[in-house]
Formats: sequence, structure tokens, C-alpha cells
Amino acid sequence: MSELDLLEIIKKEIEKYKVDIEKNTKISILGEDKILKEELQKIFGLDENALKILIITLEIDELVALSQGSYINFKTQKIIESVLEGKEIFLIEEGIKWRAYKLAPSKLIQKYLSCEEELKRYNIKILKKINCIERLKGEDKKEFFSKKLLTLRDIKEIHQKNKNVIIIDEKVFVTDSALDYMKENNINLIKR
Repeated sequence: MSELDLLEIIKKEIEKYKVDIEKNTKISILGEDKILKEELQKIFGLDENALKILIITLEIDELVALSQGSYINFKTQKIIESVLEGKEIFLIEEGIKWRAYKLAPSKLIQKYLSCEEELKRYNIKILKKINCIERLKGEDKKEFFSKKLLTLRDIKEIHQKNKNVIIIDEKVFVTDSALDYMKENNINLIKR
């Protein structure tokens, strides 16, 4: 193989890598929220073929269909196809329509929550609107801990979620074994 052939192969590999990086800095948005969409456009490029999909709104019938692995319209078809393609999919919790009903019967709430759990099994991440930008940027490394005792077991669970900053209240007691584990694994503890 000549040097020119080798350079051509390297050039093609760099171009592939460059295209992957560009795709990773773009997102596709499904649903309507004009303000959020404008904020996201400032940070990311919008591209229907992006590797990250953000679902801003999800109707009840769409939730049920997706939880069953089927689709009923263009949006749900795009979501199912994106799941099958292994794309990273995020769903805004506040955009899930059933959550707007505060007086729903508990059995119905349980039904819809089980549908959401099924989506999580498909690797669809449900997140709060306030956290979506940092999650999409891949900067969501913080965990807010609200119990009164922080144990080694808690720290290991948090660490498994790829979190490296734990924020706790001043009154939370942290066990010595938890502190040791955090030091060994470069996990930062912030008291507020």
C-alpha cells in the first residue's frame, strides 16, 4: 500500500468521524413548545436525522401505542423507528398529556405510569423540562439526594447512573463508607 492510499483511507475515516460529531451536536424535535424550541435552536442544530430526539409533547393515545411497541401516527412511527435505530430519545415529563389531569383515578394513573415504565425499558429517557438542555448536551452529571441518610449503597446506585456530583441538604448524614467510596471514585459532594 502506498502512502497516497494510506492518506486517502485516513482522510475518509476523518470525514466519517466529522459527520458523526456533527450529527451528535444536532437534535430532532417532536411536538410543540415555541419557547423551548427557540432555546434549543440557539444551542443545537435542528435536523430530522439527528442521533438525539426530543419529544416535547405526547398525547395519551400516543403514550399507550408506544408502550405497546406500535404507532398510530407519523410522530409515533418516527419514535418507534428511532428506538429501533438505537437513537437517543428524550421525553419531556411535563409534555405527557395525562399528567395535566390532577383528579384522575389512581387506577388510571397506575396504568399510565406503567406505560411510561415500558418506554423507559425501550431506553426512552423521561426528564424534567428544566433539565432537558443539560441532558441533551450530556452535562447531566448531578444527582439531588433528599433522604436523611446517605449510605454506601445509595452512592453506588447514583454512581451506576453515571453521576459524579451529589447535592445534599446540610442536615443529611453521610456514612464513612460512602465518603470513602466517593473519594476513591472522584464523586463530589455538595452541601446546600
